[in-house]
Amino acid sequence: MRYVAAIPLRDGAATIAYVVRAALAQSPTPTRVLVCDDGSRDDGPRRAADAGATVLAHARPRGLALARNTLLAAATEEVMIYFDADAVPRPGCAAALLAGLRESRAVAAGGRGVEAADASFADRWRAAHTPQSHGDRPLDDDWMAMGLCCAFRVAALREIGGFDRRFESCGEDVDISLRLRAAGGRIAYRPDAVVDHARSDSTLGVLRQAWRHSRESAAAFRRQGRSPLFLAGLFWRALGPSLGRELVRLDAPAALLTAANLAARLAALPIGALLAP
Repeated sequence: MRYVAAIPLRDGAATIAYVVRAALAQSPTPTRVLVCDDGSRDDGPRRAADAGATVLAHARPRGLALARNTLLAAATEEVMIYFDADAVPRPGCAAALLAGLRESRAVAAGGRGVEAADASFADRWRAAHTPQSHGDRPLDDDWMAMGLCCAFRVAALREIGGFDRRFESCGEDVDISLRLRAAGGRIAYRPDAVVDHARSDSTLGVLRQAWRHSRESAAAFRRQGRSPLFLAGLFWRALGPSLGRELVRLDAPAALLTAANLAARLAALPIGALLAP
């Protein structure tokens, strides 16, 4: 399969060159690496170009979904593999995603992220509690592909009109996955398609991201006529057992962050439902 590696970028100067170089080093090699600069204020676009990418630019920030669509519009290949600008693909990542498409006859295939940052308590908590993973076993019929590492058949994306521009910062991966499945497509998951997620955050940043992603994911569910209560179950299964263990061993800092993160996610669900048309 001929594929293009595609990277949305906004203010990612610290990591973008590593992602571009790792994408170019994949086997099989992409035909090219495309980067869409969505109004960066740093020198990330220059670093991307110096590392070997072709850079497309938005004159002003237009949001993550539209950056993905700009990359999609430029594709001439059969498959597009998206990497986030802070998600460095390990060797074999692209091959695993492509195998997932072939083996399951899927329209999309997702991988997983391993948290690479450990500079703060919040970084270590996130790595232990909310890994961007759907487990250690491959799936041929997963419910979604996570945006930091995912492959799509270009024709399938174009048939449903690409990404929904209303998702400006997150949730676009949930929305596109639901829409592909509604159109009859299958989504594969391959745990050996791994990226190192090089994002460091504060405690407040982790909580803000939890609330924002829950809100946008709930909106995606409602727009597809589905109940966001499915998400509540996912959040509880991910965080509930950890909270119980932390309370038993009197690990107050971890228990407080776990409880606050779970509360932020659950509280955002009704708001996400209200925002949906």
